[in-house]
Amino acid sequence: MQFRLSRSLAIGTDLLNMVIVIVIISLVIISIVIGAIFSLRFLRSVRKWSEEIELSEQKYRSLFDQNPNAVFSVSPVGKLINANKVLEGLIGYTAEEMKNSTFRRFVDKSQVKRVRNYFLLALRGRSLTYETNILKNDGSYLYAEVTNLPIIVDGEITGIYGVINDITHRKEAEQRIKDQLVEKTYLLSEVHDRVKNNLALVSTLVQLQQNEMEKESKSNGFVSTVSRIRSMALVHERLYQNETFSSIRMDEYIQDLIENIQSKGYQKTSKPEVELNTSPVSLSIEQAIPTGLLLNEVLINAFKYGSDSLKPVIIVSLTEHEGEVTIKVADNGPGLPKNFELDRPETLGFKLVSVLLKQLKAGFTINNDNGATFIFRYKIQNPVTSKRSMKQRLAN
Repeated sequence: MQFRLSRSLAIGTDLLNMVIVIVIISLVIISIVIGAIFSLRFLRSVRKWSEEIELSEQKYRSLFDQNPNAVFSVSPVGKLINANKVLEGLIGYTAEEMKNSTFRRFVDKSQVKRVRNYFLLALRGRSLTYETNILKNDGSYLYAEVTNLPIIVDGEITGIYGVINDITHRKEAEQRIKDQLVEKTYLLSEVHDRVKNNLALVSTLVQLQQNEMEKESKSNGFVSTVSRIRSMALVHERLYQNETFSSIRMDEYIQDLIENIQSKGYQKTSKPEVELNTSPVSLSIEQAIPTGLLLNEVLINAFKYGSDSLKPVIIVSLTEHEGEVTIKVADNGPGLPKNFELDRPETLGFKLVSVLLKQLKAGFTINNDNGATFIFRYKIQNPVTSKRSMKQRLAN
């Protein structure tokens, strides 16, 4: 009985060991199968990642090499890593010759600090475009427009891309235009200066002739002529004082004109008080000269006859609205003769007024209540139109 029990226990132990071995073998086989499956999937993922990385690298390389602009990459410490063929052709160095060089090698010494600041800003994540001179292999400089772009990988800046656009021709063209503008401005200044001097000479000669005249009536005629010449000379003086020769400020011109007329002593009795209500209105020289002559005649008339009142006052206003200028000259004198008609002027001054109004295409109003009031208004000429009409006249 005891023998049978011992034998049964031995058989049971063998079966248990066999089961354990089978389980272990099964687990090993399962582990191997699972490991193989995961290894296969991992290998596929790795291959896919490799293909994606290779494709990305190809796209990057294509964008880098085939870019029509000069492109380079720089490490975070400022050393050049790579450069495309366009940059090689642009400055005459190969990518290998430029490798590990810093921007100090290629940038004008006076601009090193500024370019370094742009580089540091790009390392902080800012995309920037600036202009600088770049040294070529032959020792000359090209003027370049440079754009710095941060290279960001996994949220970190690992370097900088640079894109260079050669703008040397554009800068040279801009400089030529500036030089031509300086030359033309100088020549125009000379022209206006000579015109001003010639008018001053004519005015002096007329004044000398006036001093030789004995008859009062003839002398008065010369005084008016001198005043007309002076009104034109004032236009050129104002143009000469301006930063631009295309137009003059008529409000400033009117002040000069009134001072000139006052110095001639046209007033018969007491000196009239002048009230100015002028806005800053600019006119081209083509409109400024006839306007000046027109104002000269009307103001002389106001000073001559408006000063007959006890407290003579002359009011001058200049306004502009929607491209139309309005000029008003009023006095509190006895007014114009009752039979006065501008269409049939009897004096040279008002004959000149009639001609100037037609030249300016101006509307004209006369009010003879409580003194004489002259109002004329016209459209301000476009400076471009003015230049075009001047060129057409010169061509003809």
